Amino acid sequence: MRPRNTDLDDYRQYLQLLSLNPSTIRVYATQVRSILRSVPNPTRDELTEFFYTTLDAHARASARVAWRHYVDFQKQLTGAEVPEPLLVPRARARQMATLEVNLPPAVTSAISILLNRDKWDLKVIADAKWAQIRTGVVSRFGDVELAHTNGKIDVWFTTEETLRPLRTWADIDGSPKMEQPLVPTATNMMQPLSILLLKKALRLS
Repeated sequence: MRPRNTDLDDYRQYLQLLSLNPSTIRVYATQVRSILRSVPNPTRDELTEFFYTTLDAHARASARVAWRHYVDFQKQLTGAEVPEPLLVPRARARQMATLEVNLPPAVTSAISILLNRDKWDLKVIADAKWAQIRTGVVSRFGDVELAHTNGKIDVWFTTEETLRPLRTWADIDGSPKMEQPLVPTATNMMQPLSILLLKKALRLS
């Protein structure tokens, strides 16, 4: 038998104090673990996107209750104000659930190279702006650098060849606008692909 995860034992104990039955506690702990795995540093918008692009209506209703208990648990334990997902109108929920991410193969290949060869974090790719990119760099890691703080890393390296498909997709010509995302949802759009949508495009779990 596979050993039980113990990472949310304090949350489980909190649920026991609410007189919930053991099967419900297991389900809620599993749901919260899945949310935290997909959205490690959750914001309201990221949670909303996760709930409405990943979960069907039935799972979403149960997960919302599990997360509500988690919010209350964290507030009592640490005083932290953990965000909750927005309640989205039914028509918008259907639209989000069927949202397809159609990136050209060259773009998904370039993102995969950034992730696997250059070791860029997915959060960095989602947050990065073209104005943060500096070319003509002399480094053994590449000829392009991105200034973006994430953890202990402040600079990320790659090559101009790798970024070429992304430049075409973003339609970068000359000096980019300050908020022009590295990977927009579509050409000439200012809306970046979020971490969750990048995972969907790359078929990552």
